[in-house]
Amino acid sequence: MPPPAATKDDALAFYKASLAAALFLGQTAPEHRLLDTEADAAWKAYGDDLPVMVRFDLVLKNLAMLYPAAFAPGPVFDLPGWYDDDPWGVGLSRPPKEELEALWRNRKAPADADAAFTAVAAAWTLAPAKNATFATKLSPKTNLIVAGAAAMLHTGAAFQGRDNLDIRMQVLLVSDRPAPRHVLGISCAFGRRAGIPKMVTSAPKQSAAKASDLGLSTASLLAVSKDATDQERQAALALADHFHVTERVELEAG
Repeated sequence: MPPPAATKDDALAFYKASLAAALFLGQTAPEHRLLDTEADAAWKAYGDDLPVMVRFDLVLKNLAMLYPAAFAPGPVFDLPGWYDDDPWGVGLSRPPKEELEALWRNRKAPADADAAFTAVAAAWTLAPAKNATFATKLSPKTNLIVAGAAAMLHTGAAFQGRDNLDIRMQVLLVSDRPAPRHVLGISCAFGRRAGIPKMVTSAPKQSAAKASDLGLSTASLLAVSKDATDQERQAALALADHFHVTERVELEAG
């Protein structure tokens, strides 16, 4: 079945989480400093009468060229009309102008990666998740099938800061909902893994064949959380059976 239409709250969560991610990248990667005082001054010189929303969207679209699923709604909400080189898509209604302007005006960069993940989770009203034991299961040869927002948060945190791992290549997310998809996209951005991550919906035709099309030929670990829908869980289990995955982990929220 197609993913549900984005709600107003979903759209606001997307902007909140994307802004937190952009602020974190701006602190840790000089080439992504699009929101500091120098950028403010340059924007003011360019045209102080231009709406905040113009700059907000330009910042996200700039970053989306490298990290589409972190900063463009197309892959996050599985919108029509998006492409690798133009990932914005069509059909997402922006939140009210006043809410986005307040979000922009009160922006504050996360102190570190943990704070950034916490801000992303909070934007989607998820409990932050980090499981040290789960992190020890990961190696460069571990390909994962993931279902559920909490499982995706644990996975994103486990990959963070480990240069020998590649979350974009090693993780296949089964999700019909924007929150886990956005967490995966932002995790790719935090790990500087450019490009579209591996994501499928729970639709039967997006199962093993789709995974193969995305470049996943083997998998050795299944990570699922209770917040996965029945359809997402069933699809993830079917993929795990297809790839003969024997190690299966149930991860808790928080």
